[in-house]
Order: sequence, then structure tokens, then C-alpha cells
Amino acid sequence: PSYISIDRKTNEITDIPASRVRIPERIGKTEITTQERDMLRAGLPVRDKLIERNDGRKFVTTLQVNVEQRGVEFVPGTGKSPRTAQTQETKGDTSKSQAQGGENAAQTKKEQRRNTWTNEDGSIRPISKWSGVSFTDQQKADYVAGKAVKLENVTDKQGFHATMYIKF
Repeated sequence: PSYISIDRKTNEITDIPASRVRIPERIGKTEITTQERDMLRAGLPVRDKLIERNDGRKFVTTLQVNVEQRGVEFVPGTGKSPRTAQTQETKGDTSKSQAQGGENAAQTKKEQRRNTWTNEDGSIRPISKWSGVSFTDQQKADYVAGKAVKLENVTDKQGFHATMYIKF
């Protein structure tokens, strides 16, 4: 058996025999159980694993096998502090989050505001301007469709006019 992956940078297909992948028993101070190691060997992700680093910092992440590194990796974009993970779990139970006080309520509000690029159903939220340049109706439709939108005469950080291409 082998692990097969698509390289994130080059889009090339790479593979490695399963026997050449190192799955550690411990990451930082966190023990990886036999069941979790078996899941990783089977090519499955281990979701919402609480990892404690050697310096004592804790975070929740998803683990999976990485062909390029020949080992286990943290899935990009899934790292959360334990406090953030707890507020996400209690989001559905509003009476519970209200009883926990203002700090958790503020954290929950921050979590809800974080993703403003998509609608609740996961579709791309239309935007009407970028860097002070307004979109035409056609550009708005193209952006929502996932196409690249060309914006001309956008002022960059140095104050020069530039052409920008924006794609969701």
C-alpha cells in the first residue's frame, strides 16, 4: 500500500510506500493513541486533536499523513486555541453561552464575524468594490461565479496606478 497526494505548489502527483511514513507515538507532550495511529496509517484524518507543545501551548487541530514530509502534519487552517474550540462547541446552546459570561459571548461574536467572504449557505458573498474601485454588474457576477475580475487604475501601496486581478 502507498499514500498518494497532489503537491500543493506544483500540482504533481506524488506517492510513497506506507512503510516509509513515520507516525510518531507523541507530538510535543501529546500522546498519539494506537487507534489514532491506525487511522493515520489507513489514510484517514484525526480530527479535533488537542495538541500540547513542549512549551505548554495548546491548540486543537486535524492531523493527517503528508507524503512530502513522509510523516504526520497539521492540516493547514484547522488550528484553534482550546478556548476557541470550546466556544464553537457551545455555539448551538445559546443559554449555556449566555450563562458563561461576557468573555465567551464576545469570543462567539468574534467567531461569527470572522468569515465575511461567504454567505451562511457557503456561496460566495458578492462585493461591490475593492480598494476604492467600484465593480460593474458584470464584474460582480464574475466574482460570485468564481472567475477572475480585472480592476484597472487601482492605487497600490506606493501610490501608483496598477491593474489588479481578484478571484475568490
